[in-house]
Amino acid sequence: MKTIQLAPNLYEGGEGSFSTLIKDNGSVGWQHCRDEFHNKHWTYKRDGNCHGFIYRLIANQNINDIAKIVSEIENNLKLKSAQKCEFSLTQFKNIVYCNPNWWHDPVRHTLLTSIIKGAINTNTVEGVKGSKYLMNTKTAFDRFLDGNCHYQGNFFEGWVKTMSVSPEKLGKKPNQDPVVQIQYYHFWPIHVEYLC
Repeated sequence: MKTIQLAPNLYEGGEGSFSTLIKDNGSVGWQHCRDEFHNKHWTYKRDGNCHGFIYRLIANQNINDIAKIVSEIENNLKLKSAQKCEFSLTQFKNIVYCNPNWWHDPVRHTLLTSIIKGAINTNTVEGVKGSKYLMNTKTAFDRFLDGNCHYQGNFFEGWVKTMSVSPEKLGKKPNQDPVVQIQYYHFWPIHVEYLC
């Protein structure tokens, strides 16, 4: 796993926090709540000012375990190398960088952050499926693992909130998944998911 250098004045957020990484490898502030992170991240993404995100590991988390889980999912979905998520170490002991690539679709992105936060003391897909972030969305997660990776609904409020009640809204195989233009200001309403 490669190491990237972040801006030297970057302060470390709390455990389990995310931050958008902007062009100078600086951060725009940490969010512990995944939904708050997504709302802010998509503003920077829409404006073309970000190229990934950073994450502060939680105690008992290991980046190699997270990468193994994500890689297992990607291999199961038969993603091409260029589509796969890239994790990198940084000069900060507990901060890792993520270039989501294919996962940068808003719906997949919320699942990715659920997987990342849920990968505590596990390095298996089954283990993360039982985490507090995914336990109420097992049907949707199984549909996703079967290749139904495109959200077909009109309104999405984050993986946990939407997929716990509407798993049937996932459809289409990834090789048929067109590039979708999304109006982020409409797609990402400000809301609270309660499970950050």
